[in-house]
Amino acid sequence: MRPLPWFLVIAGCSLVGCAAPSESNETAAAAFSGAFAGGGEKERISTGYLHTCALKTDGSISCWGFDDSGQATPPAGAFQQVSAGGRHTCASRANGKVTCWGDNAFRQATAPDDTFKQVSAGTQHSCGVKTDGTVRCWGANDLGQAAPPAGAFSQISAGDHSTCGVKIDGSVACWGRDDHGETTPPTGTFHGVSLGIRHACGVKTDGAVVCWGGYGLGETTPPVGAFQQLSVGSAHTCGVKTDGSVRCWGHDGYGQADAPRGSFRQVSASAYNTCGLKTDGTIACWGGNNYAQSRPPADAF
Repeated sequence: MRPLPWFLVIAGCSLVGCAAPSESNETAAAAFSGAFAGGGEKERISTGYLHTCALKTDGSISCWGFDDSGQATPPAGAFQQVSAGGRHTCASRANGKVTCWGDNAFRQATAPDDTFKQVSAGTQHSCGVKTDGTVRCWGANDLGQAAPPAGAFSQISAGDHSTCGVKIDGSVACWGRDDHGETTPPTGTFHGVSLGIRHACGVKTDGAVVCWGGYGLGETTPPVGAFQQLSVGSAHTCGVKTDGSVRCWGHDGYGQADAPRGSFRQVSASAYNTCGLKTDGTIACWGGNNYAQSRPPADAF
């Protein structure tokens, strides 16, 4: 089993149990989903740092896994999209208002009173695309991750200390930390982008996947073929192909890149696990399960 780089390993953690992680450790909060929903569909499943959340068929949210800051205790009500971050989670309602819960040490769970069409929760910051297409971010901004550029966007993905988004012309713009090239996207026309800790991937309008940045663990070497949706984890990436099958690549030390067979609508990758929403409405998860983050409830999603 090839281990993750040392800065992605939580001290005292194994598949059978973890010591309570420390927020002061950069890697302790840097496991989240940077998924985007393909085909015009809202994001219905999202893996965060040791927790997972998903929209049920009635619009309510169900979360499972680590809940030390309340990140897996969603409020009541109906929502249209959900995004799990480091130790917080955000979701948007049908009226465009965003509600966040969980850790708020950097005010990453204090959503502004704006109207959004999409929201993305990162490690310690959150960003959303407003109904006018502009991006607004809140929370930690030590490396510029919460300082978006001007312009109109169609989709956003908040990562660890950086953020990427697809502009309305299909180009990708990124901001924040760039020590591995994660905020230096290639040219081209994209319909979605997903950002992790040190790498990002995008689906181009022809369905091909392009990745940049990374640790050199294979996470930026996608297979050939047409994809409809993808999600970047810490050191692996997973995507749903146009035939509904899931392909993963990159680090697989915990089984997080060993996708099961079946037909999927969406997939969401984190650091040690991955979860996917199947076309029959069930959820399948694989990889690390030390806090039951890969053990979804038997609900209708």
